[in-house]
Amino acid sequence: MTQQVQEPTAPNEQYVSQFTELMQDVKDAGLLERRHIYYWWQIGAHVAAFFAIWVGFFLLGNSWFQLILAAALGVATGEVKLDFGVAMKRSRQVAEQNSKGVEFLMKKFKVTVIRGTGVLQPGRKVKVGDDVYAAGKALVLATGSRVKGLPQIGLALDKASVISTDEALFLERAPRSLAIVGAGAVVAPEQVRNSYAAADVLVMPSLATRHFLEPWGLVANEAMNQHLPVIATDAVGAAAGGLVRHERNGLVVPAGDAAALAAALRTLHDDPDLRARLGANAARDVAGYTYAAWADGFAAALRGATGQEMPC
Repeated sequence: MTQQVQEPTAPNEQYVSQFTELMQDVKDAGLLERRHIYYWWQIGAHVAAFFAIWVGFFLLGNSWFQLILAAALGVATGEVKLDFGVAMKRSRQVAEQNSKGVEFLMKKFKVTVIRGTGVLQPGRKVKVGDDVYAAGKALVLATGSRVKGLPQIGLALDKASVISTDEALFLERAPRSLAIVGAGAVVAPEQVRNSYAAADVLVMPSLATRHFLEPWGLVANEAMNQHLPVIATDAVGAAAGGLVRHERNGLVVPAGDAAALAAALRTLHDDPDLRARLGANAARDVAGYTYAAWADGFAAALRGATGQEMPC
């Protein structure tokens, strides 16, 4: 007697059969139909976005928005910190490079440099000490500056709490508070701006002498643009010219009156609201003093002096 035995189905054959049936259901539902336009649109959009980010990255230049775009490109940045000591060291290096550059130009163009306190004399001559020098073609007098304290009002230079620009260039930490007395930018513009921003008031205690009268004092404009009130003597050109106005955007005191200067300093020190009001007015009043306005004024002065139209 013959008996037929049915062999069992292999497990993998059963799995293949189930997968085949599933794929057939997916195809019947139209889920595997390729929509070429959709894929090309996706690819095009991603490529366009990628190039748009790079274009924006370069067009924005050095700004905080660059960091946002950098994150979109996978570039992550850490916490931004200011190292005041490194910044000051860099400023000294720049100053030294500029000084050496000027010396190189003097040698290149065969300009004789004489160091000392000079007095101009007729006939392209200058007296330095006991010696008199005559210039063949032209004479250039490079004026310098001398730091001077104000011991009459308690501001004698002690190189600790009262410092000059010489010590300021070697500060390792930014001071918690700062008042600028006088001026003379010897550091990078951004450092000057930051110094104004950290200060509470700008003091211009200029004195008129037989040989010098403060012509204007552009530091007043710089400080007022940073919302700083200005304490100036009436010998300061910016005060005589009407920019710095008493109790409007600053305080104006008589030149040489140490007591009045000290009283003005105490007034603004003790009254933060007054400082804020004068500083806000200062920013508004100086807004019209632009480079274009200065150029127009200078051209008008030349026209008045020569009677001729100046070329633009």
